[in-house]
Amino acid sequence: MMVYLSGAVAQPGVYEFQPGDRLQDLIGPAGGLQADADTTAVNMAALLEDEQHYHFPLVGETIGDTSNTPDAPSDRHPSSATELAPPSPDNPVNINSAPLEHLQSLPGIGVVKAEAIIDFRKAHGPFGEISEITSVPGIGPATLENIRHLITVAPTDP
Repeated sequence: MMVYLSGAVAQPGVYEFQPGDRLQDLIGPAGGLQADADTTAVNMAALLEDEQHYHFPLVGETIGDTSNTPDAPSDRHPSSATELAPPSPDNPVNINSAPLEHLQSLPGIGVVKAEAIIDFRKAHGPFGEISEITSVPGIGPATLENIRHLITVAPTDP
């Protein structure tokens, strides 16, 4: 069984676990928590569930675009770490402000492409239209068509 850990862990990634393991059991294999991890937002005693994404926020971090994200963690797993809602037409990923973990939740966008999106927007400013994402190295028309319905280019805070 596998889960994805992201956020304020030393080594975000996919980790294997055994039935009965708890969130605290994966902190060691993930290299530990960063010093600025918000440990009050995470229930380390939560039982792990296969194929889930557990996010460890930084102190003061808000998860994603607050207009599309509920204030509380997922109702399905209220005792787990903050989980990212999967991207959907009703919950699109803002490519102008999304952190690495949110970008990676898009189909066909791994760590390399997610980093390229972040690097591109840092160098060129926010995207004005969704189609501009094809200017990012490694993202072509096929990738755009796979994610078009899952992304937005909402303005970012100044």
